This record gives sequence, structure tokens and C-alpha cells, in this order.
Amino acid sequence: MILTYQHLPVRTLLFSLLCLASLEGFVAVMYLMHVKYERPILFWTIFPATLFVLLLLCYLWPDAFRMANMRLLR
Repeated sequence: MILTYQHLPVRTLLFSLLCLASLEGFVAVMYLMHVKYERPILFWTIFPATLFVLLLLCYLWPDAFRMANMRLLR
């Protein structure tokens, strides 16, 4: 919440908030789901799969931006 009151540029604010959300997600997965205490093979199985999904999402962003700029026909 402190970041929003700093009047940062939109891109900087978005990047900062996404980094904080990623960190929060990492802490939740590692500690609340007890992945930290599992064998390392579990981490090395989940980590590449997560990267693969995030890379595939990069192919959807151009469509999302195109759809946001489209006008609806009535």
C-alpha cells in the first residue's frame, strides 16, 4: 500500500506490485504448503512446469491487448 502513495509511473508501480505478489506467492507455496520440507526433486519438477506455463502465457498477451482496444459492434 505504501507503493501506491509514492506516485510512481504506472509501469514502475505495476512491476513493483507484480514482484511483491510473486514473492508472496512463493512464500505461500514454500511455507504454507510445506514444499520447503519436501525432497528437492519435487521443487525441480514444479519449477520447470511453472516456467513453461508462464512462457505459454506470453503468447496470449498480444491477444489480450488487441481485445482491450477493440470496439464492440452493436
